[in-house]
Amino acid sequence: MITAEELIQVTTSEEPSPFKLAIVVGFWNNGSVKIQFDGEEEPSEKEYAFLASYKPYSGDRVLVAKVSNTYVILGSVRYKIKPLNYITSNMADDVNGNMNIDYMYVDPSTLILHVRRKNGAWSSYNPR
Repeated sequence: MITAEELIQVTTSEEPSPFKLAIVVGFWNNGSVKIQFDGEEEPSEKEYAFLASYKPYSGDRVLVAKVSNTYVILGSVRYKIKPLNYITSNMADDVNGNMNIDYMYVDPSTLILHVRRKNGAWSSYNPR
């Protein structure tokens, strides 16, 4: 069990955070992401891996995590911005004339349309 003194040491530790923020400033010739860490004057000369679920765009503000001797891009950080693939809807009826649609979005990796009705029920429609 941890003592009060050990807890104070852990919470007041000045170890650097394993996370950093950066900006996607471009792409290398092989297509990997080029980033510039916050507080640095020049972009990094290293290539960094990113999670498969993240689709990098130039100008994205990204969260990176220290893993071994490098960083991995976890994804973009957005603040007060509606997700790019979310569409709010005030349509009266869905395609079958059923309940009102609350909102819908398209999954960019599968192009499947997901619809949520005002009663909370979800439906998915595959692209033709």
